Amino acid sequence: MKKQVISLAAALLVFAWGGMTVCAEPVTMEDGTVFDAVYYAENNPDVVAVLGSDATVLYQHYLLCGKAEGRAAAEPDISSMDYSHQVMELCNGQRVAVGARELVYDDSLAAVADIRAKELVIAFSHVRPDGSKALDMVPFGNGTRYKGENIASGFGTPQRVVEGWMNSEGHRKNILNTNYSRIGVGYYVDETGYPYWVQIFAG
Repeated sequence: MKKQVISLAAALLVFAWGGMTVCAEPVTMEDGTVFDAVYYAENNPDVVAVLGSDATVLYQHYLLCGKAEGRAAAEPDISSMDYSHQVMELCNGQRVAVGARELVYDDSLAAVADIRAKELVIAFSHVRPDGSKALDMVPFGNGTRYKGENIASGFGTPQRVVEGWMNSEGHRKNILNTNYSRIGVGYYVDETGYPYWVQIFAG
């Protein structure tokens, strides 16, 4: 394994010496990718430990490995995202700050979270209106060994709901839990304008 990592590092260095130049700041590449070497280095210390922090080498790693692994090339502009994805990115920011890997958005979990957000109007609980447990909606198996749910209401924006969760010990543990790798977010506003939020985690 160590030899494979070293070989990859050597290959990247050879590739990088081909004459490509990348500045250590957000740059729009020829393929349209916005790449920020400083952001990439800060959020991928495992890569820096092997390859160093040279901007050109880091971009080659992103092209050859990072993109396929779901690593972000630059800090996302969450203001342009819908509320569900904003919540995920804000939580990922909290995870990165403590050295945890970022969560990947999962549409199947989001579908469950959307159902749950509507159910909270009837019963604000981790128990569904029919009396079953909410997390029974996410079956074990197919890569799922761990699962969790956060719920909230009354928070008007993604920033405020994530702040509220992070200020609650149990909810914060879910957001930072390293057993989780995927997330789905549900958001619903009832007829009075009152908002409900749900996060479903799995890993």
